[in-house]
Amino acid sequence: MYGLCLPYADPRAYKDRLNFLVSPTGWRDKFAITTTATKILVTCGLTVEHLGCHSATGEEWSKNENAATSAEAQSFKRACAGFGLGRYFYHFAGLWLPLDHQKRPEANPPLPEWATPQGWRRGLRPLAELRPEPPQSEETVVAQVNGSEVGGRSKGAAKNVVFEIRAMESVIGASLYRGLLKTVARVWNPTDIRELSQTAKSLATYGSRTPRHSKNRSGARETE
Repeated sequence: MYGLCLPYADPRAYKDRLNFLVSPTGWRDKFAITTTATKILVTCGLTVEHLGCHSATGEEWSKNENAATSAEAQSFKRACAGFGLGRYFYHFAGLWLPLDHQKRPEANPPLPEWATPQGWRRGLRPLAELRPEPPQSEETVVAQVNGSEVGGRSKGAAKNVVFEIRAMESVIGASLYRGLLKTVARVWNPTDIRELSQTAKSLATYGSRTPRHSKNRSGARETE
């Protein structure tokens, strides 16, 4: 059994962060509850001293016994996002992981480097990604690895070209790498390129902009 896993933070983590940044007296929240026949809506107004106020709404089905608590937490976290707290959660596309009998992930998923303080300071940023597809059957995976023809093109070949494109970043640098992808293929991630011809074009453009080296008669390297 698999489940699509996404990261989240408890509202207390947001409150701890606010207390650390502006002190417990530097912020305040205010909630308003509205009910319908099927849902409970909670609006949170969050005010941070010298920064202003942001408001957001959370909702939950009224049949849930913890509906008010869930809607309140959701509205508070969304209001915090207005000040930039927890906004990086919106960049996660999710990851399909095997679940145990209690529907919990059997292991913690790896955290992208951009989501760590060290990676963010180095300039790493999340790439726009499509929602991941559910795990495929073993037969499908084997067919793709062997380069079987699916949908009129070789999946194995496409995978190899995507791997080569990703290898560009360590050679030409993150800025130029992202610029080439955006200009040539109009995507931020090589896995989002749908046509094999586009991946090949991106790779060819990279090759044309990378200095080539050769050896002269004395054995020294020359740049063309």
